[in-house]
Amino acid sequence: MKIYALAAAILLGMASPLVTSFSSPVAAQSRKVAQTVPLIGTFGDGNWFVTVSEQNGVYRYTGYDRKNSKSIELSGAVVTDQGGKRLYTWRNGDTKYRVTWQPQDQDYVRLQVIQLNRKEVLNRLLSRQEEGC
Repeated sequence: MKIYALAAAILLGMASPLVTSFSSPVAAQSRKVAQTVPLIGTFGDGNWFVTVSEQNGVYRYTGYDRKNSKSIELSGAVVTDQGGKRLYTWRNGDTKYRVTWQPQDQDYVRLQVIQLNRKEVLNRLLSRQEEGC
């Protein structure tokens, strides 16, 4: 009887590290997938609307100011990671258009428009919209 108990204890002891080793890579893989999800969609606040799309690795920006009925389209964002946030930056002459996005909060972005002299012209929190701009 003692031999069976000892054998069972040894088997359980050997199985525990296997269970741990199987669960760790899955958790790590889930975090990695969440970090590599790209920003795609339309975001707005009733006045400002921004659509970010991607085709063949090139990110496009379409911005629309409902108040003035003006729009702008840009392509070729520079994408950087900063403290768990992803920054998408497009340039149009001396002006930067930046969309900051946190992959863990996919329904909101921060839109900033910054002039060459680092003067921030616009800084708005936008929420995900169902329809394009």
